[in-house]
Amino acid sequence: MGFKDFAQGQTPQQAQYLRQQEQEKLLNAEFEADEMYLKVLRPVEANTPKRQDIFLKWKESRIARYHHEGTDWWSSTFHESVLRYGPVLLGKSINAETVAASLQESPAGVVYSSHELGFFFKDYSVDAYRPVSEGRLSALVKRIALEAVRHSTRSEGEQLLQLRGLSEIVVNTAKVILEVEADFFRGQGAARRYAAGQYKEPVEAPLCKIFLDEQIVREDTSVLKLGDVYHRYYLFCSTRSADALSKAVFRKTFNHETKSRYGVGIRNDLCSPSGVMFQGWRGLEFANAVIGRN
Repeated sequence: MGFKDFAQGQTPQQAQYLRQQEQEKLLNAEFEADEMYLKVLRPVEANTPKRQDIFLKWKESRIARYHHEGTDWWSSTFHESVLRYGPVLLGKSINAETVAASLQESPAGVVYSSHELGFFFKDYSVDAYRPVSEGRLSALVKRIALEAVRHSTRSEGEQLLQLRGLSEIVVNTAKVILEVEADFFRGQGAARRYAAGQYKEPVEAPLCKIFLDEQIVREDTSVLKLGDVYHRYYLFCSTRSADALSKAVFRKTFNHETKSRYGVGIRNDLCSPSGVMFQGWRGLEFANAVIGRN
């Protein structure tokens, strides 16, 4: 028994119990602070996990934090972002770069992948990165702004409220500030994703790339129409019980793959024998006539 415990008339067991209670209280407060970010970004689910289940997963994934002394709430909470991009308030203007960087430094760990065409956040409830819309990210920026106002002086708070109207600018800035390498979600040891109730392991190649590997070959004299390629891709996804990309997203993603592999990009000046113009690829052909055969 320590002298302090003795002076308060506590037994060793009582003192240990109180310390555990205090530690649990601090952990719960930290958990609720992290959940403030994640709740804004998580999709609405039919079967919401119980709080205790999420809390246990949070404890498993929790990384020890270091308290940073700062002149304001922002520099204390998002220390690295302020060091890298400067204070959040530059005179009477908002520093969008610092706010964008803060999305990644937050417990949500937001990143942007140009290869996967979207934002993702790290959700400890599923131990994976989940896709998130720009609208939800904009809502998170507004929520962070309100939290910053709550810890600021009146004059600073009034300036920070401008963030609520600049959230879309911050999200667009985040596409540059938070962009990750192409192999962030690919290859051994890369991050895994979770969407629509399914995990996408990092060792899996993107479905567009697999489609190109199995279904498309180089043929200088051939022409492939975008519509025909997308139809083949849609059937290809259905045989694998996978969701197909929209035609617009497929066009961009598949074109990236054909350029990387064969140096062949989509063209808008192709013409059918009847004189009808169409979009497609010159120099590519289907590997076989039927989906599923090699």
